[in-house]
Amino acid sequence: MIRIVIGIVAFAAMTVQASALWTLWRGQLPDCADLVVLEKVKEKIAYGSPRVLGYDLAIEGFDAIAQDDVDAGGESWIDRRYCSATAWLSNGKSSEVVYLIEAGQGFAGNNYKVQSCLPGYDRWRVYDGWCRSIRP
Repeated sequence: MIRIVIGIVAFAAMTVQASALWTLWRGQLPDCADLVVLEKVKEKIAYGSPRVLGYDLAIEGFDAIAQDDVDAGGESWIDRRYCSATAWLSNGKSSEVVYLIEAGQGFAGNNYKVQSCLPGYDRWRVYDGWCRSIRP
């Protein structure tokens, strides 16, 4: 009887440790307004604009940053945070910017990855029409 109790306690301890390790491995998703995330959004638009869109366009600032949805701890192995904001562009206009933060998608599955899109500027539909593929 004592062996059964010890076995149950040991199994419970291993389960708790495994879930703690899983949480640590999955990582934490930064907030939508995190400065590193916003800088990555700027870099992606600045890099892709002349190469994909054919003209120089950069984000100069952000306003009205919002979290649209979060998909964490569910069925998916990838935690996701869906965000949007108003982007002030170098052409003097403002546009919605949609971005997605995915945990465990950085180099070799470490850290996180940020994908971003300016609806109306994605003429090659990299993220489908009006950035649908990175919206919740």
